[in-house]
Amino acid sequence: MTKKVTNSLAVFCAVALMGLSISAFAASSWSAPAMIANGGQAFTTSGPDGTEVVGVSTSTGVMAAIRRPGGAWTFSQPLPTGVLVQGAAVNGNGDVMAVWSDGDSKTNGTTVSAGYLTTGSTTWTLVTVAQTAIKAGATVASDGAQGFAVGYVTLPAGTTDCITTLQGWNAAGATGSAIQLSPAGECGNLPKFRSNSAGQAVAGWAGPWSPGIYKSYLPFIRAAQRASDGSWGASTVLYPSLSFQYYRYGGITVVGITTTGDMTVVWYEGPYAFAATQSAAGTKWVLQTIANYGTAGINGESVFTMDAAGNGIAIFNVVTASGAGSTMSLRSYVRRAGSTFASGGTVASDSCGCAGGLTPVMVVKPNGGSFVIDWVTWNAQKLNYNVKSSSRTMTTAWSVPVIVPSTTGVLGYGLAVGAKEAITTWTDARGRVVASTLALP
Repeated sequence: MTKKVTNSLAVFCAVALMGLSISAFAASSWSAPAMIANGGQAFTTSGPDGTEVVGVSTSTGVMAAIRRPGGAWTFSQPLPTGVLVQGAAVNGNGDVMAVWSDGDSKTNGTTVSAGYLTTGSTTWTLVTVAQTAIKAGATVASDGAQGFAVGYVTLPAGTTDCITTLQGWNAAGATGSAIQLSPAGECGNLPKFRSNSAGQAVAGWAGPWSPGIYKSYLPFIRAAQRASDGSWGASTVLYPSLSFQYYRYGGITVVGITTTGDMTVVWYEGPYAFAATQSAAGTKWVLQTIANYGTAGINGESVFTMDAAGNGIAIFNVVTASGAGSTMSLRSYVRRAGSTFASGGTVASDSCGCAGGLTPVMVVKPNGGSFVIDWVTWNAQKLNYNVKSSSRTMTTAWSVPVIVPSTTGVLGYGLAVGAKEAITTWTDARGRVVASTLALP
C-alpha cells in the first residue's frame, strides 16, 4: 500500500503520544534504512509468500524492485515513460501486476492498462484492460494462486449509466469476463476486492460517482459476493437501507474475507463509523454502528484489515474542530473472530492549532494476527514530514509510536507485510527509494 505526501496535505504539529502500553512488538524495532534504488517511491506491496515489491519511478519509467523471501533485490525493466501506477498486487505464485489509466477523461475513451511480471521475468507484459473507462483510476488485488482482479468504472457507448466493474486476469495473460457489479443507473466508485483460498470473494464500493450526470444524489454502500464456483450474486445495498440515512457524502469502503467465507465491509458516513458482516455467503448482512462522533467528523481514508481467521482492526481519522484549529486522532476498533467491534484505543493524536488529517496505512501478517500501522506526521521542530509507526497483536495494546528511522523530508511512503516482516518504503530528500523492516512475532 502506498501514500503520497502532497501540498494538499495540511501542515500539522508533531503527534502527541497517548498513554499506550508497550506491546510484544517492543522487542523489535525498525531496521536501519537501506537504499533500494535512485528514484521515487511509486508503490509498495507484498504477496502471500512474503515476496516484497517496490515500484521505483525513474526518468525512463517505473521499474519494479522485487525481493523474494531470503533473497536480494532484483529489478525489472521499466514500464513505458509517463505511466503513473495506481495500484499493484502480488499473487500467490509471486507474479506482479500493476494497473493505471491514461487520463482524467469523463467521456468514453479513457484506457485502463496493466503490466504484469511472471516470476523470474524482468520484462513487463502490457495488456489493455478496458477502453471505455471514465474514471481515472483502477484497483488491483491478488485473486488466488495465479489470478488478479482489476476494478474500474466504465460508461458503455450510447448510455449515461456508468458501471462499477471487476475483471479477472492471470499472469499468463488469460482474462475472465468483466463482471458488472453495480446495477444500471447507479454510478459507483472503484471497488475494493478480497478473496480467500477457496475462491470465495467480496467486493465493496461507495457512491455516488458520475461524469456530471447524477442519477442518485444520496450516498450508498454496496457489496457483492462470489461463490467458490466463481459465480457472482446480485449486489446488496448496505447503506442506507441497513441504517438510518445521514445525507452527507463520505464512506470510503474497505473489505475483508476469512478462509470460511465470512465477509466484512467497513465504511464511514459523516460522524458515523459502520461495519456490516455476513457469517457465510448468502446469509443476511448484519450492521453494526461502530462509533458516533457527534459534532466531530471522520476525515480521509478509513483503514481496515483482517486476518484469515476473522480477527480484524478498523481505524478512523477523527477530526474535531476548535477555535484554535483541529484535533486529529487515529481511533482503533478491534474485532475478534465471530464477535463485534470494540474500542481498541487511540493510536496517535494531534491536538495543536492546525488542520488536515493523519494519513494511515495498515497491514496484517497473513494468518498471524500481527497488525502494523504507519502514518505521516509533521515535525514542527525540523519542519519536515516523518513516518511514524505502531504495532499490536489481538492480545496486546498498540506500541508507543516511533519514527521510522531516517524518514526525514519524506515525499511518499508505502507499507506492506510478508510472512516474517513488515516493510516501510519512502522517497527521501536525496531522491532515493529507501526501506526499513520490522520483524513480526
